This record gives sequence, structure tokens and C-alpha cells, in this order.
Amino acid sequence: MSVRFVNNLVGDVKIDIYLDDVILIRALKQYDSTRYMSHSSEKHIIIAKISKTNIDIAIKNINIEEDINSSTIIILGVMTDLKSITMNIYSDESNCANPGQCQIRFIHGMSLISSVDVYINNIKIFSDIKYLKTGSPTYLSIPVGKMSDNSIYYTLSVKLNNSSLPLFSKKQYYVSGGNYTIIAFNQSKAITSHDNSEKEDVTQNNFDINSFVGQWYQIAGNSNIYPKTEVLYTLLQNQLSILYINKNKEGEKIKEDEIISTPVQGWNFPIFKKITIEPQDTIIIHTTDYKNHAILGSATRKHLSILSRNKKMSIKEYTQILKLVSDLGYDIQSVKNNYHSLTKKE
Repeated sequence: MSVRFVNNLVGDVKIDIYLDDVILIRALKQYDSTRYMSHSSEKHIIIAKISKTNIDIAIKNINIEEDINSSTIIILGVMTDLKSITMNIYSDESNCANPGQCQIRFIHGMSLISSVDVYINNIKIFSDIKYLKTGSPTYLSIPVGKMSDNSIYYTLSVKLNNSSLPLFSKKQYYVSGGNYTIIAFNQSKAITSHDNSEKEDVTQNNFDINSFVGQWYQIAGNSNIYPKTEVLYTLLQNQLSILYINKNKEGEKIKEDEIISTPVQGWNFPIFKKITIEPQDTIIIHTTDYKNHAILGSATRKHLSILSRNKKMSIKEYTQILKLVSDLGYDIQSVKNNYHSLTKKE
């Protein structure tokens, strides 16, 4: 069982948190949160004190259950009224959303506001959330990469219930399979946590970078597709170079782009971080047989490439790969194929 703590006290105060009379966290700042910490599944006493003092401001008896993976404990109230200070416990979801989806939870912690609505890119996702409550459903699944046009970012807006007046807006970054908690505070502040960031996307098992590098041809993707697009993967000392060479029908080079990336967890793990453009996004090798085809994408589902070692791919194989692409959570309606590279031959 894992627990994390959030300081949502009104009044600029740091707090120390004790677990069974043993100090667990020192000087937790207002509106800050801790990482998840593992604890035994049994009864505990949580005490919050004003930092560097022996003044108790909140005490909570909790029973950490074995069947609950993680929880968030929020310390809230007004420092000028110590009787108002309490702790609220929220059970967290650790299971991943389906590929191509993420899950959003919103906790209303603004004590001066009774009810709010929440929007993503001007689309209402939660209505009439009361103070200290979450939206309904608690976790809402939304499609990744389908609500934010060409950007990898989303705009989350919080408004007064049934009002067009925004309290605040916040830029967000979501990835496939991610669970996110957004906690709104007073003074129009909010934090967003990626609650299962250790969870992995769908990737090629036992990935072999040396078998993967070399010449590929882009058959389809969700970006600009040229009649003849060659992709050359080259290992540098500590980086992976991806060179896109776009040619016209006559085979003349008309454009050339290079992306430099670095491995996230070593060369035998098929996820790479771009360091030249959109640095937060990733390059993921979802699947490949090394000799014929590969499906490359991104955690944001904003980038997709269907690659072949040959200049041609049969329509039958392409259709089968499109099914895999759909299962991975990509919007196949946005996938454009290079019709010059498709053939009826098996």
C-alpha cells in the first residue's frame, strides 16, 4: 500500500507529518505534494504538526487496506481556525487506462468556491463538483491525441458552475495509459500528478537496437507523407539519429529532416526521448520483426509511422497492421498512406 500527502491549508505554513509518532515528512510546503511512500497494511495514526513545533493541527486514524493499492491524503482547513483543519483520504486508481486512453480525476479543494465545472480544450468533462469532492465518474477516460489538434498539450480550464467565467487555465500533458489527478487549491492554483508514471506503454519485447537500425521506408503515418520517404536510423555514440529523406515521384530529394533522440532506459528498451523537437514527447517502437515491418508511435499518440524494409507493402499486410494501430489507440482516420507504396501482390 502506498500513500502520499498534500498540503492544502489556507495560510502560508509548512507542516511535518508523523506516522505512529515517527516523523515521516518534514516541512511540506503549502500546495505541495509528496511522492508515494509504501507502508504496511494495518492501522496507523497520522499526525500533522506545524513544522519545527510540537503543535498538532490534525490527527487521523487510518486503516490501510491490503486491497487498496494507493491513497492520497489531503490536509486542509484554515490556519486561523485550527478546528477547521482535517484530513481527507482519496483512494487512487493504479490500473492503466486502455491504450490510446488516459484517465483524469479532479479534486475540488478550493474552500472559497462551492461548485465548479471542468473543461479540456473547451469540452466540459466534469459538472458541478462540490468542495472536497471529485468529479463523476471519479476517473474519466479521454482519448489521447484526439482532442488537442496538432499540439501534444491540452488546456484544462476550471469555471464556476454554470458560468462562462474561468477561474484559471492550466496547460496539461497526457500520455497513453496514464492516470492523472488534478487537485485545485485556493488562489486559483492546481497541481497535476501522473499517478502511474512507472507503467509502460505497449512496446516490442526483447528489443534489439542493432537489428532495428538501418534503412526503412515510410508506408503510412499521421503526418505529411511524400511519394517516396526513406527513413535511416543510425546509432551515434549516445544517441539515435532518425533521418527522414522525402523524395518526389521522380526520386528527387525535396526535403530532409533529422531527429536526434536518446534512450530512456538503455538501448535494449524501445522508447526514446526526442531532444530536438517537442522534448517531452517520445518515440516508441511498438512492434517490429526487424526484417519486414515496424510500427513506431509516441506516448501522446500524436506521431505514428508504419515502416517497411521494402519500398512496397501488400494491401493485405497493410490492412492487418492498421488493425494493430487501432488496437494501440491511434486514430486511424488520421493515418495517411503513401498509395505509391501499396501493392496487391502478397
